[in-house]
Amino acid sequence: MPAKLAYEPSESPRVSVIIPSRDGFRDGAVPRLMDQIKAQTFGNVEIILVIGERPNGHARNVGVEIARGKHFIFVDDDITLGSSHIIQKIVSVLDSDPTLGGVGTSCLAPTDSTWFQKRVAKEVIGTTPVVDEVTYGGLIMHACLAIPSKVYDEIGGESDTLETGTDTDVRIRIDRAGYRTALVPDSWVYHPQDKTLRQFVMHYWWYGKGTPQMAELYPEHIGKTIESYWGALLYMVHGLVTFLPRIFLESRHAKPGFTPLNALADTVRRISYGYHWMRKRNHRKR
Repeated sequence: MPAKLAYEPSESPRVSVIIPSRDGFRDGAVPRLMDQIKAQTFGNVEIILVIGERPNGHARNVGVEIARGKHFIFVDDDITLGSSHIIQKIVSVLDSDPTLGGVGTSCLAPTDSTWFQKRVAKEVIGTTPVVDEVTYGGLIMHACLAIPSKVYDEIGGESDTLETGTDTDVRIRIDRAGYRTALVPDSWVYHPQDKTLRQFVMHYWWYGKGTPQMAELYPEHIGKTIESYWGALLYMVHGLVTFLPRIFLESRHAKPGFTPLNALADTVRRISYGYHWMRKRNHRKR
């Protein structure tokens, strides 16, 4: 389905907010998000909804085709904005520094998260703390990410084929084009974590499925690249053998801790990476 203009308060919008969504509703999250955007203090905004286009990078490119804003803001369809000033602050930071090719907000777990979701947010990288000043090199993510339209054109848009890793992909594209990235101060969105252990496992199985493609594009950014069947098998076995020890290691800081979910996520991703690498290799031989 092509992108559609869902909200147009001005014939010359300064900002285009692009929302990729599978069904345009997401259990009521999309209408709620659109109401929040309309209530922002920065009012010269159009909202573009892209329904049913996959993968997400392709969906964003489809939305950009009809976007008219000077800046593009991409948001996930399940987020909640943290305040009514977010777009104003994003625009202010981008307009004040032409070296910036992309900025993002901090990402927090919703206040009504279950104990499991809070544990996921604590152990696994998926949230970023709120900053009080422009933080260059901060971890920007598509939960809420803004790119000037001219920079988007320079980097060739987003990948139309990547299933996973689009956050990493766009950061690399921006960096290679000679621009910087930054977190916007006092700005955040709430992004829900997986609700159940099954969702969590399937989420990281999906990440692993996309790793062979990312490894081909950016091998220097993948901790371990697989180059043979034996390498794939050893990589999967290593993930299983080291699972228990890694439960007691806080991997982000390489110090003792208790992070069973982080260890599980890494193990599932490793096994999925190896499995899908072998499937992809077999497919090429046919």
